[in-house]
This record gives sequence, structure tokens and C-alpha cells, in this order.
Amino acid sequence: MRRVKAGSAGMIGQTCKAGTGDVRTGKAGIGKAGLFMAMLALTACGAGREEILQGTRLDPRDGSVLAAANTGPVVNRAEKISLGTPITRDSWTMTGAGRTHASGHNAFTSGTPHLMWTADIGQGKTRRARLTVDPVAEAGVIFAMDSAARVTAVSASSGAPVWSVDLTPAGEKSGKVFGGALAISGNTLYATTGYGDLVALDLSTGGERWRQRFEAVGAAGLSVHDGLAYVVAGDGQVWAVQTKDGRVKWTLSGPETITSRAGATSPAIGDKFAVLPFSSGDLYGVFRQGGVRYWSASLAGQRRGVVYANVSDITSDPVIVGDRFYVGNQAGRYAAFSMDMGERIWTADEGAYSPASVVGGSVFIVTDRNELVRLSASNGQRIWGVQLPYYTTDKVRKRKAVFAHYGPVAAGGKMWVASDDAVLRGFDPVSGALVATVALPKGAASDPIVVNGTMYLLLEDGSLAALR
Repeated sequence: MRRVKAGSAGMIGQTCKAGTGDVRTGKAGIGKAGLFMAMLALTACGAGREEILQGTRLDPRDGSVLAAANTGPVVNRAEKISLGTPITRDSWTMTGAGRTHASGHNAFTSGTPHLMWTADIGQGKTRRARLTVDPVAEAGVIFAMDSAARVTAVSASSGAPVWSVDLTPAGEKSGKVFGGALAISGNTLYATTGYGDLVALDLSTGGERWRQRFEAVGAAGLSVHDGLAYVVAGDGQVWAVQTKDGRVKWTLSGPETITSRAGATSPAIGDKFAVLPFSSGDLYGVFRQGGVRYWSASLAGQRRGVVYANVSDITSDPVIVGDRFYVGNQAGRYAAFSMDMGERIWTADEGAYSPASVVGGSVFIVTDRNELVRLSASNGQRIWGVQLPYYTTDKVRKRKAVFAHYGPVAAGGKMWVASDDAVLRGFDPVSGALVATVALPKGAASDPIVVNGTMYLLLEDGSLAALR
């Protein structure tokens, strides 16, 4: 790019004399006609030829390079993919199955699954409360949190109750706050609640081992690894708590924000760094043991044109695969970053609400436009997108609510999406074609998890469903 020197034509430093006549003022000041002529004279000063600067024009609102597929017409194409050998898991310990949130390709039926049983786990969706916590699994037991901060354990094989405990703090009224997260490490279940607590429970009995109260209320994201529970609290404060005794090892203050969503977005833990997501749209890479920030990045910005939400909160949990992590917001931004320096690699004009399924060199997400979309993991180009049910009514004048969709999860050679229209759908990962549908007793209310060939998910009425 060439630099422009002062004094160049049309630039500062050019000498210009006002036209042929001078502007006279009377006792009342400058007349309207005189003022108009003066403005014309000043405008003429910059009438010289403007130098056109060389170089690529970038969007000043977002310095990232948009994925090439998003700059032209959207055309679906079938592209071969290898999901890899299915993984038979005997546990699903936190968001995305583990600390990296990369759930992979899970062992599941290659046909159409059938409902095995449902089990009551407590209060379901109400006018003032939502089910926002995904279930977790360990040692043949499924653990779930209802919309009133009650955690229930049921048998993975039959749905029979094992134990149930209310995590409402002493002095608080039960059922007034919802949201949180669950994670398992060893023989302990860790739970954050909307009351601002981190609670450690005995996995077998539900007995409380310790409780850490944070200064902020609201849903908090949670991940556990190597003796530490990482919590991103509702006020943007990060806490690393020792799992053995509940003592705080380190804290870190994140950017302040005035808005955040009801659900919780959890940190992703790599071998060296923990990736911390904040409601402001910022991301920190910190040394996971000491909490020292090494890099910071931002997912700021939104899709041009139609945007279905403009809240900056990161809504799609970071997913670590190799030397990259993938993350998104609900305002039309999904991006890939490098793990070592937090540098943005590509950006796609897609919003997302749940963690992506990153498998076979592709990124599968449910977008803010209610589409299941497949992107290239290498460059973010859109391969295909299929529309999911959108408005809850066909009547145009009554279109106020849209369906919620949960997932996707790769299992049994398909991409599965659970929806609150009471349908579980399976899609061909190659073309996006709908290849399987399963009727659910009630609308879905959580991302599906897959353990030992069985899929589990929460339903809006406060029940846990098992399909196989």
C-alpha cells in the first residue's frame, strides 16, 4: 500500500483560495446567501483528484477472513467423509463427552433406534424455568439436573432411580433458580447451579462432600481435569477449584458484560492450555495449572444482513481437535482458532447454540437459522446445509416462537439432532439427507449423549429418555 504525502493533490497541505468574491457581513452577521457561497468555496478546496490506495479492502467491523463459501450463492454438494471407527464409550463425563468437548463418532445402531424407557428426573420446563443442563454418565448410571437445581441418578439399563438430591442452598427457596452444569471425575459428581455454587457429590450416594460459594449468581460453565474444576461464573470470573477439598487454587477476571444467556458455556481443556469462553465474546488461553493468561482472542461481530440475535455471548462451547479449537456465537459467527496463539484461522457466517461435532475433517453445527450445516474443518467452507423445522405454527400472524434443536452428535454413521417438536432426526453426513426419524414422547430439552450404544436425552416434561 502506498503512503500519501502531505501536499498531494486533494490532501491536507494543498493551498486553496476562496473564489472570486469575498464574503461580507452586516450588522446581523453573515447572510444566508453569503454563508452558502462560503460553504461552496470551502468545498472547492478539496476538489482535486483523490489518490486511490492500493491493496485488499477489509471489513472494518471484523478483521477476520470470511470463509470463501459464504461470499457466493449457497449450493449444497455431497462430499465423501470418513467418520472413523465408532467409539464405544462407557462414560460421558461432561459437555462433549470429555475435557476437549470433541465427542467423535460414537457406537450406535446403524438403523432406526427405538425408545427403551423414560425416567422421571424432577421438574421439567415451566413458564419461568428451563432445562439447560446436559446429562452425564459413569459406571452404569445417568446423572441429570432438573429445572429446580435437583440432581437425580438413574440406572443406565432400566431407568430405575438410584438417588436424588436438591442442591438449593440453605435459606433459599427451592425451584426459583435454574441452570448450571454437570461433570464427573473419579468417584465424584461436580455440579454448578444458578445460585452460584459448585457442589461435589459422592457418585454412589449423592452425599455432599463440599460446597464452594462464588460471589456471582447465574449459570456457570464447568469442566474438570487433573485435580481442578474450572468454572466460568456468571459475572465473568474464572475459578480453578481443587477437586480434593474445594479450595480455590487460582482466579482470573474476564471481561465484563451486561448480557448473558440462561445456559452455561464450559471451558475446553487441552494438554497445555484451558480455553475459557466469556459472555463478552472474548476467549482466553491460560496455562491450566497456574491460570496465567497466554493469549486472548475475540469472536466479536455478527452476520451481515439478517441476524436472529445480537447478544455477544459464546453459545457454542469450544471444541478442541488437534492444534485447533472451534467455537461460535448466536449472532452469525463460527470460527476456528489456533491453540498455541489464539490466532483466528477462518470465520463462517453461521451462528450456533450447541457444541459442534467435529469429525472426519468436517464441522457439523445446528445454526441460529435452524439449519444443520456441514463446514470444512480446514477452511470453513460450507459443504451443505439442510433446513430444520423453524416456526412452531404455520399461521403467519402467529409466528412468534421457533423450535429448539439440540446436537448434533455423530453416532452409528449418522448425524443426530433432537428437537422440541418431539422428533429425533438422523442425517446422512455425506449429503445431509434425512434418513431416520424417531417420535419422542415429549419435546427434547438437551443435547443427546451416547453411552454403550444407547442414546440418552432430556425431555421437556422432566424425564430422561433412552433409545437403542
